[in-house]
Amino acid sequence: LTVVNAIGVGSSPSYGTSGQVLTSGGAGNAATWSTIVSGINWTTKTTTYTAASNDYLLVNTSGGAFTINLPSSPTAGQYVYFLDAAGTFETHNLTVGRNGSTIQAIAEDLVVSTNNVSFGLVYTGSTWQIW
Repeated sequence: LTVVNAIGVGSSPSYGTSGQVLTSGGAGNAATWSTIVSGINWTTKTTTYTAASNDYLLVNTSGGAFTINLPSSPTAGQYVYFLDAAGTFETHNLTVGRNGSTIQAIAEDLVVSTNNVSFGLVYTGSTWQIW
């Protein structure tokens, strides 16, 4: 699996900065970048790591590509949220290791190669789904 989309407004792509997440504008409205909500415990990761359930991860690949593995025995409703903290996923990809489960019902790791992207994975009871 590969994430390749860039969020754009009109014909020009619009990218957030470190510490921001993309917020939906609702039906017919443009999405906007917002500052990360306080009260959530964000953890910065710069090397290979196995995520815990319900982690919020600021992923910094500026030192090189690495893998974050999903929890090995997830239960329905658990999630992991990822944010490209350094804007370097295009140069130094993040690999999300499936750790024995599937992602979007596919038995492949997820390679993320779009700068400034943020996304979550939630376990449905049978697969990890992107949200």
